Amino acid sequence: MDSELLVYEPTGRVQPVHVKAPPRLTSLLGINIGIIDNTKPNFDLLAKELGRLLQTEKGAASVTIRTKRAPSVPATDVTYDEFARTCGLVLAGSGD
Repeated sequence: MDSELLVYEPTGRVQPVHVKAPPRLTSLLGINIGIIDNTKPNFDLLAKELGRLLQTEKGAASVTIRTKRAPSVPATDVTYDEFARTCGLVLAGSGD
């Protein structure tokens, strides 16, 4: 019996995409902020407190927190689309 072995090349070639960075924010006053909770221990607590401080101390209009399924998977396209439409700044969580 013939057998085949399918081998994937792990060093795929990536074409760089050049994009212009948006202008740097000079203030958070009135800005909608998104936070991506990476589900690592205690990050939810940090995100909530950070959101509170950004609103009370820096005048952010709103803070929306969305939680990933697990630290090792990206946020959903729905989250990325929502934040792209509604947020002037997005923070992604990291650390333990």
